[in-house]
Amino acid sequence: IKGADGLRTDLHDFVLTARGTAMFTAYYETHADLTSLGGPRHGRIWACRMLEVDVASGRLVFDWNSLDHVSVTESYERYDKHAKDAYRYFHMNSVGELPDGNLLISARNTSTVYAVDRRSGRIIWRLGGKRSDFRIAANAKFSWQHHVRAHGSSTLTMFDNGLSTGEDSRGLMLSYDVRTKRVG
Repeated sequence: IKGADGLRTDLHDFVLTARGTAMFTAYYETHADLTSLGGPRHGRIWACRMLEVDVASGRLVFDWNSLDHVSVTESYERYDKHAKDAYRYFHMNSVGELPDGNLLISARNTSTVYAVDRRSGRIIWRLGGKRSDFRIAANAKFSWQHHVRAHGSSTLTMFDNGLSTGEDSRGLMLSYDVRTKRVG
């Protein structure tokens, strides 16, 4: 399975849906304005895309690009102007669906889980990170997470790397409420 513009699947996630589609992550190197981080106006950056493709036909169903929706300033990844590799501001590592049909995208380097509108691609809410829409209980805080999955409309599971808090890595089962914007 290939994505738009010849993009190939990335090793981070690949989900087959009941609709006969595959959702997966893809990375590509491009240029972006990194002046807000002390970098160049046309700095090298790894952007991420969440692609959904019809398995039978190979037709692209959905294409979400991190650079269209998430600023480089949301990243916790330190920008190093002397690095040889492109800046990895987002690091998408899991994709999935919420019970309402919208998308769930996890980005390690922003320490954020995003609910994304399936039709428009706009971000509905952010959980964690610098711009969280939720109030998170102390025992539910996470960072540099991987493998986020929705279980019904009020539970998420994830692997929390805990790198920024100094905690050990752990599995988390979080209860969340989009109405009250609380997580515990």
